[in-house]
Amino acid sequence: MVPSRRDETAVATPPSLRLSIRFRISIILLLATFNTVALAALSIVLISTLREGASGTEIATARNIASASVTLNERLLSEAPTEARRMANLEELERLAASLDALGPAAGAAREELELYRGAVERFYAHRHELAPVGEDDDDLHAHAHTAELRLAHRRFVGSVQAVVVTERPVWVDQIEPLLGPALIWIVACAAVTLALALSLQSTLSGPLARLAARASGVAGGRLDEAVEDPGGASEVHTLAVAMEAMRGRLVGLIRDLDRRNQETATILGNMLDGVMLARTDGTVLEANPAAEALLRLLAGDTAGASGEALSERLPELTPAVLQSNEEVELQLVRGPLGTRRRFVELRLRAVEGSPDLRVVMLRDVTAERELEQMKSDFMSVVTHELKTPLTAIDGYAKLLMRGKAGALPERATGFVRTIHDQASVLKDMVQNMLDTSRLEAGNLPIHAEPNDLAEVLRTTTSTWRGSVEARGLRFESDLAEAEGVRVLVDPFRLQQVLGNLLSNALKFTPEGAIGIGAEREGSRVRIWVRDTGRGIPPEAMARVFDKFFQVERGDTRVAGGAGLGLYICRALVEAQGGTIGVRSSPGEGSRFHLEFPVIEEQGP
Repeated sequence: MVPSRRDETAVATPPSLRLSIRFRISIILLLATFNTVALAALSIVLISTLREGASGTEIATARNIASASVTLNERLLSEAPTEARRMANLEELERLAASLDALGPAAGAAREELELYRGAVERFYAHRHELAPVGEDDDDLHAHAHTAELRLAHRRFVGSVQAVVVTERPVWVDQIEPLLGPALIWIVACAAVTLALALSLQSTLSGPLARLAARASGVAGGRLDEAVEDPGGASEVHTLAVAMEAMRGRLVGLIRDLDRRNQETATILGNMLDGVMLARTDGTVLEANPAAEALLRLLAGDTAGASGEALSERLPELTPAVLQSNEEVELQLVRGPLGTRRRFVELRLRAVEGSPDLRVVMLRDVTAERELEQMKSDFMSVVTHELKTPLTAIDGYAKLLMRGKAGALPERATGFVRTIHDQASVLKDMVQNMLDTSRLEAGNLPIHAEPNDLAEVLRTTTSTWRGSVEARGLRFESDLAEAEGVRVLVDPFRLQQVLGNLLSNALKFTPEGAIGIGAEREGSRVRIWVRDTGRGIPPEAMARVFDKFFQVERGDTRVAGGAGLGLYICRALVEAQGGTIGVRSSPGEGSRFHLEFPVIEEQGP
């Protein structure tokens, strides 16, 4: 079934407004890739941030603050505590506090320590009454206490500043930090788009495919009359639905064609005169046409049907070995006792290709053909037998007239009588060939094969035919050297009949030249040959020269006469004696017929 042009167009050009599954999946994969990259970058930034490292600028600032505080503290301890100096030092502390702001929230502890250090400085100045510098060997206990407090507060402040920048932070962390917000927005947006596309695929792919699968199950279940409708969804699903509809249409068409062909086949088989059966190798008949059932009932001698019956029980000739054979088998089935009308049925059995356990059995009733052949054979036997008597009388009286038994004949009358004699001889040979053919086919031609000296048989044939050949102006050649001492199992009369037919044919179709006979030894077999230099046999006729009634169509065939039975009889007689016959010939170069027989014994010279 050829798809319509509409179906082809639908498959070739899907709706353009629909996005394909491949396109949607590609978008999802692309977004998932970008999302993965963004998440990886965010993870790196977060990990780097959690390490609480400091940048190079913050480290330099912290070092400057620590260095300035050290200088300030040394100055406090070494110079005279004047009011001007106190105010200058307090301003310096304010500058240190302002510098801590550059370190950000991480400098909170340092600010607290700076306030404590400021309080220690205030107390240090409040308890100093002498303007002279204070040394470490001062005996004032209070002065020593405030000095120790100042030094401890300074050390704590410097330690807190150093703690802020204990680990250095990479520079690129500061550079990427402004991108964290957009990156987070991108990740959330990609996740939302991915979810939306997944939900879209759920509605455009899963549902339509489920509906399409349900319709496909209906088609598989035999509901072929229901069209496959477009389930919606993606363009690929639409294309698949169109293809399934086209396939359903083709399937419906194929089933209709098969139904029509099955009906035609059933009609043909039902009206066939030959029987056809399908059987298993165990002999069970699966199908049989009416003719097969009738023939099977005829052969089995009952009125039972054929289907389901075991063939080996109804036809003993079909043994299990025959049924299981993979080769083609031909059998001749005969039913009925002698003296009544017998039934002849030809049976052929062959294996079914691709099904090794199935056999096709064909039955043909050939009773009418066999009866007709028998009638023809009987008619030929009767006619040829009845013709022999008048032909013998004609030939005999012609010979008497030629010998002058009825008085001297005029020269012209003598020619007429000679023609009658020659044609009677030809007719006698034709009748004899027809009689021999009838006997051969009926199996009534007697053949008495026994060991014979081949050379003696050939010499007898040579002496019989030499005069006839030379009387026609031809050379007669013989080569019997290799036949000496060779014994073969043949009927000498029938072998001479074969050689006589071959020499007679050579004499008919050799207008000039030579005719020869001889033998040659080839191992355990001997080959007898008859050759001539006559017209030869065309290549297209070589395959049929031994067929019954076959004659090469040429101008001299009708002149030579004959019914086309000579070579057929030769082949039948040779094969009946266990030999073979063949021929080699070329047009214009003559022919060479050869007979082969096995050698059974050699004689001494």
